[in-house]
Amino acid sequence: MRPQLNLVLSPAAKKIETWSIGLLLALWIVSVICIFSLPNIVPTHFNLSGQVDGCGSKEWFLLLPCITTILFIGLKVLGRYPHKYNYLVTITEKNALKEYTSATGMIRVVNLSAIILNLVLQLILLFATSTSEACI
Repeated sequence: MRPQLNLVLSPAAKKIETWSIGLLLALWIVSVICIFSLPNIVPTHFNLSGQVDGCGSKEWFLLLPCITTILFIGLKVLGRYPHKYNYLVTITEKNALKEYTSATGMIRVVNLSAIILNLVLQLILLFATSTSEACI
């Protein structure tokens, strides 16, 4: 049985959390604002050469923010249970705080990285859609 601790967020962890929430909101805002200026039929898939090989409804642009939000919530929930993770060392009363803090910190960084990646991907897709005439 591993110890269950109430972890207090460090200032750095709070900044990562704030940035994650802010960038997730930015992803939603960009997506919702831009969807009104898109044509009804937009590129939904690109091949390895960057050429459009699939078209669909502009509502597909809300899929990435939805997936990102689900991922964000899932990782937030996962971050609340560090005593359930697999560790390379045996967790004891002595090392629990250090190991749990390190593990939850990694989860926060992964969450922030996923949000940044998806925001950049959404911006690239919006730019590619606005410059593409393949579905017209």
